[in-house]
Amino acid sequence: MVGETSTLFLGAPALIVVGLLTHLAGRLCEHGLAELCRSYAPVFPLMLPRWANSLCQTIMLPAALVVEGTVPGLTGQLIGIGLVVLWVGSIQRRLANHVWLAMLALVGFACTPSELDWVVARDLLAGVYLSAAFFKVNKDYLTGEQSPGRVIAEHYARGLGLPVPGALLRWVPAAVVVVELVVGVLLLVPGGGEWGLLLALLMHWVFGLTGNFPFSIIAMTLWVTMFSAQADHVVLPAQTGLLWLMGALSCGFAVLFRWKSGKIRKSRFFFRDVVESALFGVLAAIVLSLSAEEPAALVAGAAPVHWAIAAVFVINALLLVAGVKLEWSFAMFTGLRPFGRSWLQRGGLRDWPRYYSLTLPARIPEPLLKMIGPEFLYRATRADAVVHESVVRHLETAAARWRTTFVPRAVVNNRDTGDMEPIEDRSQPRRIPLFFPAVIPKNIDKLYLG
Repeated sequence: MVGETSTLFLGAPALIVVGLLTHLAGRLCEHGLAELCRSYAPVFPLMLPRWANSLCQTIMLPAALVVEGTVPGLTGQLIGIGLVVLWVGSIQRRLANHVWLAMLALVGFACTPSELDWVVARDLLAGVYLSAAFFKVNKDYLTGEQSPGRVIAEHYARGLGLPVPGALLRWVPAAVVVVELVVGVLLLVPGGGEWGLLLALLMHWVFGLTGNFPFSIIAMTLWVTMFSAQADHVVLPAQTGLLWLMGALSCGFAVLFRWKSGKIRKSRFFFRDVVESALFGVLAAIVLSLSAEEPAALVAGAAPVHWAIAAVFVINALLLVAGVKLEWSFAMFTGLRPFGRSWLQRGGLRDWPRYYSLTLPARIPEPLLKMIGPEFLYRATRADAVVHESVVRHLETAAARWRTTFVPRAVVNNRDTGDMEPIEDRSQPRRIPLFFPAVIPKNIDKLYLG
């Protein structure tokens, strides 16, 4: 991995913002520009006017990148974080795990000297991989018929026409846990980072092919930061042809794979995958071109960083086990779900958010349809789905403006059957943060990717 390098004066925080901009670009490719104007299910309980929501969606991330790249020192980082927070405040339905990881990274970089950015990046990566492996150690994921690991592998194998034996598919979930665990441990072992990188590149490449390039891109920005180990800049290969080559190969193979598996028959998905896979390839080329000599494991001031980030991930795990939250926990594709039966979810608090079934009105006013969007409206009013109370509160408030209703009916989980059954409950849905999914299956034993 040793090669000639050159310098790009783009610091670690700015690189993270580039990853977030790619996430936003992918969302716009997939959902169109109309997504910028929709404000109906904010992750946080503050409902912004449509114009303010659109402003936050379009302006804040580009402004954050400009600030991070031009305003030096802590001042630039704090302004950048503030702008990203405003963007996060406009996000609807779900705060993705990689967005939460990016926020943690930006705060970590701001709280430490720039020469410790690589320590922050390494510790965050280790925490993510170890957390993801830990949360997957449950029966639903490892051996369940609806295990996300098994179902996703089987789905893509079938789409590609590959005859994968059932016995092999049953080992896929365990293999994912082992790889995540090994990468996390290698990051904590002196000299293990390079081997961990090779496994991580393979793992994130597979994640990307199955539609999760945004998470892989944010992870790769942290890997680049870790191996750059320089203050205030990222190291690039001197031969930029390598960047073009890796970007083209990544893009070409990803588009071919997802086309063959039937995932990008529409142009919006095609452009999204082109943008995301190309950037992943460029980041992979950068990190592979960096020096094989890892930064020293023991540096002055690193111990507080280790303890602080370890505490963040321990608290994160405890909050999930206690039932306080499920989202933003790096528990994606783990089989964990609201009202789940996993050993990780048997104890703790029982103050779950209330969920409601919704009914599609016979006639939907056009302004309401534009505000919510037909895709989410269809998903939220399906007979086999129930909706988080905070989303219901916002939807009903919007519907009342046009003198209609979704007829929300409270449901409660029957732990014997797994069904969400209707109950008589006249209490109003609460306006609370979306610590749990906006929409879940009406039967908790159905496939849930999370």
